[in-house]
Amino acid sequence: MVLWNNNEKVKVATTDNGSNIVSAISLLGWTNLSCSGHTLNLVVDQDSLQKTPEIVATLKKCDHTAHIFKASCLATSILVDQQNLMNMKLKSIKENGLLLGGIPL
Repeated sequence: MVLWNNNEKVKVATTDNGSNIVSAISLLGWTNLSCSGHTLNLVVDQDSLQKTPEIVATLKKCDHTAHIFKASCLATSILVDQQNLMNMKLKSIKENGLLLGGIPL
């Protein structure tokens, strides 16, 4: 940014909290704004979710519910009707897939 003469225009940088990046931001005199999505991803990783019985049970219930909708034309039709009544964009249901950003059941 200094080479491009933009250093005075930039005041804040969003980072992943890596110590090298935070140091660089500080050296430039900018304010570091932590990326909340990255921080949440670090806190809630795949292993911790699979070790939490309540979360595992909830994900299994969600997968079972998805299976019911996939197996029943009537249930799927009702779901589509309800989404239309609520003026929602039609959404599909994932079954036996990856839930919560790639956490397999």
